[in-house]
Amino acid sequence: MTEVVDTVIVGAGLAGLSAAHTLTTNGQTVRVLEVEPEVGGRTRTGQLADGVLTEFGGEWVGPQHRHMQRLVNELGLHLQPAKQLGHPILWRGARRNLIRRIPALSMPEQWALLRACWRLNQLARTVDPVQPWLSAEADALDSHAFAAWLRAQGVDGDGLRYLSIVVGALMSADIEHVSLLHVLWWFARGRGLLRTLHTTFAYTVVEGAQSITARLAEQLGDRVTLNTAVRRISDADQVHVETIEGVAIQARHTVVTAPVGALAHLDFDPPLPETLAALDELRGQPGTKVTGLLPHEHHVRHRAAIGGTTVAAAWRANRRITGFAAPDYAEADEAILTADLAALFHITPENLRARTVYRWSEHPHIPACDIGFSPGQLRRHGPHLTRSHGHIHFAGAERSSWPNNMEGAVESGINAARTILSG
Repeated sequence: MTEVVDTVIVGAGLAGLSAAHTLTTNGQTVRVLEVEPEVGGRTRTGQLADGVLTEFGGEWVGPQHRHMQRLVNELGLHLQPAKQLGHPILWRGARRNLIRRIPALSMPEQWALLRACWRLNQLARTVDPVQPWLSAEADALDSHAFAAWLRAQGVDGDGLRYLSIVVGALMSADIEHVSLLHVLWWFARGRGLLRTLHTTFAYTVVEGAQSITARLAEQLGDRVTLNTAVRRISDADQVHVETIEGVAIQARHTVVTAPVGALAHLDFDPPLPETLAALDELRGQPGTKVTGLLPHEHHVRHRAAIGGTTVAAAWRANRRITGFAAPDYAEADEAILTADLAALFHITPENLRARTVYRWSEHPHIPACDIGFSPGQLRRHGPHLTRSHGHIHFAGAERSSWPNNMEGAVESGINAARTILSG
């Protein structure tokens, strides 16, 4: 017998469950289908040892992330200061390593970097923080790769390397291939370069980021179905969603939260128009995180490290240390990654407890942590990211005004639900 609901939601991450939460709060019936064996999408919270939690996916909440803060509070969860900023950082340069608040650069490198940062702030003020493709200079800004633009400003050496690592790690992208307009959008949304960093690193969820989706799913109860892949979505007078097991669900609407690069797994009838099908060319890097626990008796001054060879950037929260693998080392052997993470905090690999490497490449339905828009892509595809296909709506962090944050996923799910409720 075909199940009938108001809305079928494909995906039980922050976007899908935020949409479901908004719809059910307003009296709608829903069915949430998730291909993975657990809810969470691009959030994953693990437990190392001694009850210490670690994050393998989305992690931070900023002071401007109003949807996330409201949701955390509503669900009875708690935020804590991340404490990554404002503390000494280990800067690993080409010639030497130093622990200090700002990198040790030569005077020419410092001036070039300061000029470039000043120019970035000036350009960011010209960018629409919600729809950057509508900005007056969007065509010109979207025609440059960020790294090429930095070099044109005279930024090179360790200055270029450090900025590449910080921006690249936060976007899960190689800035050699990221549009200048995308970076400026990020800065415009955060109201400036320094404020953006603070927005990104301000807070973490005490109970773990994945606890947000876990509690939302708990509220929905048996309306969430796991281990269920959707095969086909057709839209005539009603939407019909069919799983690969042949189960059919009928609804008035559906919200698809699969990342844009994963839509090829789905068969749409009628087919997606060319502008929506072309979104499949938007690709990001799957990303790899490596983490572990420092020994109780081990003490280090720095809370973060930037400039690693295989682990490009790492940070410390009490005894737990976590790092992003450099793009070229995302599939490197676990021993290589954990050894470099340990070296960043001055211990041997043998003394790093509960060593864990988490590779998002092992999740075929989540092809990337974040989307880094290449030159030309934001101007070309941006206007279509939130476009519906009949009664089929789309959500996900890259379809929001916060494309590289958990806030964006929640915002997009709420917006998709509001579109349905207003119809």
